[in-house]
Amino acid sequence: MFTAPSIEITYRIEKSSRRTPRDVIESTLRKAFDKWEEKADVAFVPKQDGVADLEIRFEEGSHDSDGHQAFDGKGGIDRKSTRLNSSHITI
Repeated sequence: MFTAPSIEITYRIEKSSRRTPRDVIESTLRKAFDKWEEKADVAFVPKQDGVADLEIRFEEGSHDSDGHQAFDGKGGIDRKSTRLNSSHITI
């Protein structure tokens, strides 16, 4: 018997990568979220606009207002999440 997940998490790609096609990013995220859904009582639902629970951005270089969060790749910062009360994922 199928039961609906008790937790629904929306996600949206706010800014895509210049290096990776958007459809590749979307399918890769979907595969990862499918793995979570197999093991946890959760459903990940994409949103095209508006506020989402997970807001995902692909950035390069310094992009914070303080200028201290430059990405430098291998061996350095290559991903982060921000703000304790929200779910922004920057890759």
